[in-house]
Amino acid sequence: MSKSTHHEVHLTPHDGVYLDDTFGFMKRLENKIAVIYGNGGIGGAVAKAFAREGAMVFLTGRTQSKLDAIVNEVLAAGGTIEAAQLDALDEQAVAQHMADVISKAGQIEISFNAMGIQQKGIPGIPRGGLTEENLE
Repeated sequence: MSKSTHHEVHLTPHDGVYLDDTFGFMKRLENKIAVIYGNGGIGGAVAKAFAREGAMVFLTGRTQSKLDAIVNEVLAAGGTIEAAQLDALDEQAVAQHMADVISKAGQIEISFNAMGIQQKGIPGIPRGGLTEENLE
């Protein structure tokens, strides 16, 4: 009779993502440079997940208090992150930010846009009618 081994994996919730607490994270993004635009729910969650996977995260957003909270959480967990308050609709600010990241990190390997716009809050623009011209 052959002896079988049983390995038990316990999954635990962490920021809405289930982790294998036996093996931990795989660090699939180790030493990758990630730029994330938008620090709301999705952007913040992506920043935390990328940092847990080993990426150097450059996070941007309009709300300084949200940026600070995400940075503090990532740093407390041992991740690497920098944040800059900017409006991602400002092309010059975005171009300058990209140049700053490249000068610090050498290259950008991941770019993630998590910026959201609520059309109902823009007077005179019909639903589905948001264009670059409307934003100016």
